[in-house]
Amino acid sequence: MTQLHPIAKPTTSRRVREVIGDRLLQIFYSLFQFIITLIFAPQAPKAKSPLEKPLGRIAIIGAGVTGVSSAAHCVANGFDVVIYESKSQLGGIWSAVNQTSSLQLNSLLYRFHPAVIWSRGFPVKQHEILSEITRIWETYQLESHTKFDFTVRNVNRLVSDGKTQWTINGGEDGVFDGLIVAIGTCGQPKTLHALGREKFTGPVVHSSDLDGLELRNKRVVAIGGGASGVEAVELAVNSGAAEVSLLSRTDKWFIPRNWFFSVIMGTCPYSLQNSFGRLVEHALVAFHYRNLRHLTPAHKRFYSDTPIVNDIFFEHVRNEKARYIRGDLLEILPETLKINVRHDRTSQAGNPGVTEFLKADVLIDATGYERPVYDFLPTVKLFPSKAYSPPNIFLQTFSTADPSCLMTNAAYVNAVGAAGHLHIGISTRMMIMFLLEPETAPKPEEMKRWVDQSHSLEFFTYMELILWFISFHLTSVARLRWIIFTLFGWGFMGPKIPPNCQIKTQKNDGDPM
Repeated sequence: MTQLHPIAKPTTSRRVREVIGDRLLQIFYSLFQFIITLIFAPQAPKAKSPLEKPLGRIAIIGAGVTGVSSAAHCVANGFDVVIYESKSQLGGIWSAVNQTSSLQLNSLLYRFHPAVIWSRGFPVKQHEILSEITRIWETYQLESHTKFDFTVRNVNRLVSDGKTQWTINGGEDGVFDGLIVAIGTCGQPKTLHALGREKFTGPVVHSSDLDGLELRNKRVVAIGGGASGVEAVELAVNSGAAEVSLLSRTDKWFIPRNWFFSVIMGTCPYSLQNSFGRLVEHALVAFHYRNLRHLTPAHKRFYSDTPIVNDIFFEHVRNEKARYIRGDLLEILPETLKINVRHDRTSQAGNPGVTEFLKADVLIDATGYERPVYDFLPTVKLFPSKAYSPPNIFLQTFSTADPSCLMTNAAYVNAVGAAGHLHIGISTRMMIMFLLEPETAPKPEEMKRWVDQSHSLEFFTYMELILWFISFHLTSVARLRWIIFTLFGWGFMGPKIPPNCQIKTQKNDGDPM
């Protein structure tokens, strides 16, 4: 008879070694970040008083990750800025999510400013992200440059002698030489529209509003298969919910929380995405999905949509702590959901399936957010047609009508990469280059030609974005002289104007466009 041996529990010495190993890793990570800060972070202003002779003025709409980072780069390089924020606090979308929300990727890929210092690679929670945004805001003395609870009703574009200037709400803050639209891609929370929602006896809560919600011993259903739905499932399981289900109309690709894997995925150029994408899919099925390969998308290639970065959800499904349901919500009853379950992974949303009734005490609306609208912008002039409207804009960041309008992280639809990373500084410094040396700025016809020759801009990888930036500099000797500054932030920082570069301040007498 075979003798069964009990599973050995971790010894005290083993736990001590793990703690020491984690601590050493954190120390190494902090040292690595300190070196990055030392090499790449622009010098913060020394005095709190405004610059006597700023190189120019830039209006920034939005005080989230992108807006604060862009403003910090501007003031460090001798520009005056005004940040307009519609809310009463910093943080953008991070100020509107749950306290338990965290980065879905390693923080190494979310260095939205060179001076950022994260406590660890993963997980990084909401409070730490807001804390770092605030620290950058304070370090670069942006308090006096920020207007909270401010609604931007209209932006006017003034053109005189070939030079563009901008005014906000009729010019109450004077004229600006550049405009950065940093409103992100998450607007108002979407509302779950389903037959019978008003009949449901339990709470129906958006995935961004789960703080304080009692989930213990509850039957929880998250409706929506995106990152917010997956995060809601994690919260429900950790809160001790009795049953947890995720209802998703379509399948999405999941990738592991591994910075190296994320970097490799983000370096694939468009020309290799078909062949390399198939290798990625096979690798994910073999090593990440494993026995859950029936959850892989049948109609969606890897390089066609933003993947979900998550390891824990699959473990919850394997351990039967959570259930993944591919199907359509048909009707909401007082304590039950009527759903069309589609077991066949090749089925599509709305295809016939099996009607089931799912008991629920709590419904989490994880259908995401509406995209922000740009109705405050002079859209007719900035985006002359659908062919040159977001996401189809120059380098995915500049209006094809005017390179003094920068839309960092406000135009993309899907991507493999990080929204809060080094491209924020690069694009901001590129606009500084355009303002200080107008000869480096692309002409509208050049920008439109670039869009025409590009593949669909609804999806791109991070490496593609960086290569676009680099190749743009190589098309002009004038731009090439700036490449070290625009890519790395070296060579020009401060109020001293480089030779042959200046912004000629004009009176507010241009023709509105």
